[in-house]
Amino acid sequence: MPPADPLRSTASINATSDRSPSRSVYINDPPDAYHFNSLGEPLQTFPPNGITTSKYNLMTFVPKNLWEQFRRVANLFFLSLIIVQFFPAYRTINPFVAALPLFVIVCLTAAKDGFEDWRRHKSDQQINGQKTWTVGLEWRNVNEPFFVSDRSLMQLVRDRIAGWCGFYRSSCRGKVFPSAESEFAKPAAGGAEAKPEIVSADGLGPWRATAWQDVRVGDFVLLRGNDPIPSDVIILSTSEPDALCYVETKNLDGETNLKIRRALEETRWMRGAQDCVELRCILETEKPNTSLYTFVGKLSLPSSCLIGDPHHGAGRSFNGGDAKPAELSLDAKVPLNMDNMLMRGCILRNTEWAIGIAVYTGPDTKIRMNAGATPSKRSVIERTMNPQVFGNLGLLVIMCVVMTLMAPEWQVDEEASSPPWLDQTFLSTDDSWAQVAFNAFWLGLIAFQNVVPISLYLTVEIVKTLQAYFIFQDIKMYYEPLDQPCIPRSWNLADDLGQIEYIFSDKTGTLTRNVMEFKKLSVNGVVYGQGIGTAISPGHEASDGSKSKSMTGSTLLRNALAPIDRRSHLPGVASSIPTIPLAEESGATSQHAALTEFFLSLAVCHSVLVSRDADGELRYKAQSPDEAALVQAAKDAGFAFVARDGRDIVVAVRGVYHKMKLLNVLEFNSTRKRMSVVVRRPGGEIVLYCKGADSVIYERLREGQDALKSVTTAHLEYFAEEGLRTLCIGSTILSEEVYDTWFKTYTEASLALENREELLDAAAESIEKSLTLIGATAIEDRLQDGVPECIGLLMDAGIKVWVLTGDKMETAINIGFSCNLLARDMRLIIVRGAGAGEDEGPAIRRQLNEALERLFPGDGVPRMSTKARDTAAPRSSLVAMQFGLVIDGAALRYALEPDVRTVLLEVSTRCAAVICCRVSPLQKAQVVELVKNRPGKKTVCLAIGDGANDVSMIQAAHVGVGIAGEEGMQAVMASDYAIAQFRFLGRLLLVHGRWSYKRTSEMILCFFFKNILFVLPLFWYQPFAGYSGTMVIEFTYSLLYNVVFTSLPVGILGVYDQDVRDHSAFKVPPLYKSGIFNSYFSLRLFALYVLEAAYQSLIVLFFPLFAYNEQAQWSNGRCSDLDTLRVAIATVCVLNANMFVAVNTTTWTWFNFAVYGASTACVLFYTLIYSAYPGSALMGVTNEIFTSPTFWLLLPLATVACHLPRMVVRYAGRIIAPTDVEIVQE
Repeated sequence: MPPADPLRSTASINATSDRSPSRSVYINDPPDAYHFNSLGEPLQTFPPNGITTSKYNLMTFVPKNLWEQFRRVANLFFLSLIIVQFFPAYRTINPFVAALPLFVIVCLTAAKDGFEDWRRHKSDQQINGQKTWTVGLEWRNVNEPFFVSDRSLMQLVRDRIAGWCGFYRSSCRGKVFPSAESEFAKPAAGGAEAKPEIVSADGLGPWRATAWQDVRVGDFVLLRGNDPIPSDVIILSTSEPDALCYVETKNLDGETNLKIRRALEETRWMRGAQDCVELRCILETEKPNTSLYTFVGKLSLPSSCLIGDPHHGAGRSFNGGDAKPAELSLDAKVPLNMDNMLMRGCILRNTEWAIGIAVYTGPDTKIRMNAGATPSKRSVIERTMNPQVFGNLGLLVIMCVVMTLMAPEWQVDEEASSPPWLDQTFLSTDDSWAQVAFNAFWLGLIAFQNVVPISLYLTVEIVKTLQAYFIFQDIKMYYEPLDQPCIPRSWNLADDLGQIEYIFSDKTGTLTRNVMEFKKLSVNGVVYGQGIGTAISPGHEASDGSKSKSMTGSTLLRNALAPIDRRSHLPGVASSIPTIPLAEESGATSQHAALTEFFLSLAVCHSVLVSRDADGELRYKAQSPDEAALVQAAKDAGFAFVARDGRDIVVAVRGVYHKMKLLNVLEFNSTRKRMSVVVRRPGGEIVLYCKGADSVIYERLREGQDALKSVTTAHLEYFAEEGLRTLCIGSTILSEEVYDTWFKTYTEASLALENREELLDAAAESIEKSLTLIGATAIEDRLQDGVPECIGLLMDAGIKVWVLTGDKMETAINIGFSCNLLARDMRLIIVRGAGAGEDEGPAIRRQLNEALERLFPGDGVPRMSTKARDTAAPRSSLVAMQFGLVIDGAALRYALEPDVRTVLLEVSTRCAAVICCRVSPLQKAQVVELVKNRPGKKTVCLAIGDGANDVSMIQAAHVGVGIAGEEGMQAVMASDYAIAQFRFLGRLLLVHGRWSYKRTSEMILCFFFKNILFVLPLFWYQPFAGYSGTMVIEFTYSLLYNVVFTSLPVGILGVYDQDVRDHSAFKVPPLYKSGIFNSYFSLRLFALYVLEAAYQSLIVLFFPLFAYNEQAQWSNGRCSDLDTLRVAIATVCVLNANMFVAVNTTTWTWFNFAVYGASTACVLFYTLIYSAYPGSALMGVTNEIFTSPTFWLLLPLATVACHLPRMVVRYAGRIIAPTDVEIVQE
């Protein structure tokens, strides 16, 4: 029996795993039969790498776009009316003419959609056509049976025709590019052929240029410096001696700092295309998912492919690389994680080349799976507008029902009273009562259709787009250092900015600069560093050396500190970092050893990248500014992290280089809240360093350190009260036996394809224990410019600001004082997690109930015996409620449970300010949802943050604002508005938000007004026309009324009107409250506008009706007819519709005069043209009506009658009881 194939035996073990959430990629080894069903069909499939973001193509654009447009009720309604008019009994005009407004709206929308999709097509072609490099030898990808065809029917037909004609398509897979197309094979100067850039050790090559869309799963990909990544790729080898490469992920997560990625140790020997052809392995990976920060996989390799194999040269070494590690088995199973992957959309930086295998392509790549837009958000006004639209529909139904009931009654009455000789001449008695009623209903529906605003949604969309453009153009929100304006990413939420009642803000990087500076440290019970923190709460004095005290009762007590040891703090050192004296100078004291261990831990326990600038100075780049500050502090103290050499960390201690072997890195995540490294010191001992939050480190300390813990806790509280960010560091020495046992567990966990993260966390938990407390750090993060002033403005405007942060409670409170959030006359309600041995759930409930009962009486809450903790704090405030709530994450976890959250909501919404500290990203989103879905009250919420941990909160709020800061662009990418500094939020809300809310509200109400004003005269005229559906306004006017005659004035109102200037909005912040109380857009206002439209519609009809009675109007004795009346009513209606908009306009420019005048003149110009058109229904009418003094006198008389009552009431109110806005305008 032949020996078993190691790859086959490995794969067969996981034969059933194909049915689990994993899949297999075969490299130079045919796939096994269990991947296919009994019919030979594959059980796993790999999509092509081409992407399609477009919605349409030439064949589907018309039907698909029409389907999307006519899913809108308004469009479907008007289409139905057009179809009805094809029946002669209901025809009021040529149906094709009746279809003109709908045709224009549909065509404009289709043109917009088509242009947007054309841009998507161009973008897709550009991306799919980019070139990368794949193996150029006669090599076949064995995963071909799993490939999904990437050719559409039209492409297949086109390719077949091209084949018949002898044309060659270079993008067809399986064909090697001609050498002339290969960049590596281009002849060099002088006629000699250029050698390949990258070749194998044996001189083998070459690579070929391949379009991105032709890369498939299992292809080998060569990436060169500054190349974008075409698909998700597992790194096999790189040009760097330590098998590292650097990648920029800005296009994926917005972060500009470079990330380290590592090639597999077992494949780092690969140097060229020939090595790729000889490699045999199986990749087992998890199914494609949306997680950008996790990846789980496993690589199975036979012994012939491992480093040091005789085939590649025994003990082969390259670029300083090591021979095959002794601990590797002949058939290695290598765990794969995020460190081994390059994701599509990233860019290779500072690395000459890298070779990898494509594992996810096209729609399976992580960037494409995350390409979905942020949750769809609709503005509050848009949601409120729907009942008003239905109100108009209700009015339409009422008018049609009246027509239905009255038409047959009128016909019966007329037949009874008419002379018998006229019965057969003018009246038709063949139709039954039901037939007459049915006809009247549809005729009424056609006549009154304009009560439904067909162009309202398109107008609102255009207006909001222009509002977003002006927000983008505001130079006062431009931040020059970052070249960052305010960028509206959602163009339909500008009016929501004017109705914000609650703001939920992150602290670090949002209120603060996120530029960290190391300030203080506590080592072995001694504090080093000067007290230069800027965020000190009012009333707090400098340390007086008294014993530390905890925060109890109703008073914030300052923690006493041990005196600062100044013997080791020498002058001339940057910041407040102490210089550690030499051992012989200090007598090799225990304090010196403790300080040395402290700074050595800072120099080792991190994931910082190091480089040198042009002057040779070390420069550190880290994903977290905190981490960079800690490593920089160690360098300033003489413990410089110099380089990473493979798995070695090089640290220069006072100029002497020490190399430590990095054995393991236990990464930070939101669950662990800590990071650890396991290193082997030069002396051979194995040490674990762990840094994290004090609560996390304290849980893992060995016994016997109570005194040190007590002193360090006092120091931490002192640091926190100064507004400094704190961190604790611990270490433990591991024996070889303990480490080997743990490493086996850790390796098994790293090979798991399911629940790998949980298993790795459990493995880390098992070794991160029995720590020795080394010390604590304190880092300062200063407030951004203008933050206190901005928060003061927002609170004076009636907006409640909540700060959600992961910092300690003392740090959060201190920042609250310094940023003007907490007031001098404000009493703080502090809710902490229960103490040890106490059931936290009931304790939290008791605290909240006690606060609600004692501080907000009269709510009917049962009396509880536990006293709520509250404390007084200084600052004057204009807000009505002088209470602030401070709650930590442990308490919040229970307070958000269903049976307690109602009490939490009652307490928190009665407070002027709320601070939630030690909260997780999930808790941030839950707090936003709690207030957003507040029962019985519509509350508009805004969330603002700058980091990835703020994304869920930003997406949960009605409006999300992202700050482009030090933590990357994840928050910006998920936000609705992007700004550079928190202070710009004041202008965004108080100026642009208020303007947009006022403009949009007034525009929509005016839109409803003008439509009702046009329709009601038609209805009032029906008794004079026997309820026959006769239109007293000629039908073409109704077609052009919304599109031409009255569209621009309301649009200009929605874009340009300013009831107060921007500086006035800042000087008088309470003006913003009108948006919070929804003063400009409500059902009450809608009803008032309807009533006024009804009043003016009576004037629009009856003034012309009485003016053009049956008496002679012209010198020839001719009386007016229906056509004359139609023109007069239409002109009066358009004039007063536009005049109503003018009356509601507060800011007048020449542009307003031009638009309002031109729109009104259009109806006169149209009448003149239309009446001169042969066959027109109004032919020759202008010769009569425009020469009549009655017509020109009618226009001003009707206008005065329409608007005089409104003007009188408005100006009387302005004099007797002026509003805040009117006072500011004066």
